[in-house]
Amino acid sequence: MASGQLRVVHLAREHAALDILLDGEPRLAALRYGQASAYLTLPVGAHTLAARPTGEEPSVPSTAIAVELSAGACWTIVLPPAAAAPLVLADESFAPMGGPPQVRLVHAADGAPAVDLAVSDGPTLVQSLAFATASPYVDAPAGTRGVIVRPAGGGDLLASIPDATLVPDTAYTMIVARATADAASLTLLPLVDGYPPLRFPARTPPRPAGAVGR
Repeated sequence: MASGQLRVVHLAREHAALDILLDGEPRLAALRYGQASAYLTLPVGAHTLAARPTGEEPSVPSTAIAVELSAGACWTIVLPPAAAAPLVLADESFAPMGGPPQVRLVHAADGAPAVDLAVSDGPTLVQSLAFATASPYVDAPAGTRGVIVRPAGGGDLLASIPDATLVPDTAYTMIVARATADAASLTLLPLVDGYPPLRFPARTPPRPAGAVGR
């Protein structure tokens, strides 16, 4: 049977832990703040995800999130603080063709300003991302170096990963969020996107120097 993949990230800091239901059935128990689940394999088609605070009675209403899975597709659902709606994100996967790493940023830190994502001693990858939004994927330099988040346009460091290793032909989601449910400080949660074996979107291989298109 054809299937797709779905994972959940708990950043709704008003709840210490959440139980995740899929199509009305319990699927993940006590997903704690700041955690991302593994990818769950589901049949293709329409699915409904709901989150309920761990320990609450089953009769407590929960918000339903509709997802349509196609064969080989991967999705990430980010559950942000209550001030924002859940983010339903299509994840990227690549065949090994020597393409650059790709990175996107998700802003899930309520009360924080719009932010930039940059590489230490390198380019700014994402600019002026507002709370409760996600950037598109962008190419990033491969290798091990710092990945940093600052207020849009510059300012003091808000969060970083000092030694992030970005691998060619790999997609990443970086989520800026509160370090803990009650913290004022921020952290950067890195996720590797895609779950093999999958049907891969084709990359256009680099054209050799001097090659002539047809």
